[in-house]
Amino acid sequence: MDQNRMPQEVSLQYRLKLILAFTLFFTVGYGFTNRFPVFTPTTFSFTSIDTFFGFRPWTIWIYLSDYFLIFLPVILIHHL
Repeated sequence: MDQNRMPQEVSLQYRLKLILAFTLFFTVGYGFTNRFPVFTPTTFSFTSIDTFFGFRPWTIWIYLSDYFLIFLPVILIHHL
């Protein structure tokens, strides 16, 4: 990296392009592999740990946070 080069501010247009690219990458990657699995999908049986803890509806927020984390780099980037 050139020491004399000043960092550039990230424009809104660049952020929108990144959001579009991340969305396409996630949608194609997740959607394609979900629609066309490499291996035959199987259902795992419950273990004693699963039975002990059970299903907790509030844990949905943990999984939904992943969708936010995909775009976190776009939100946090300020300079190139």
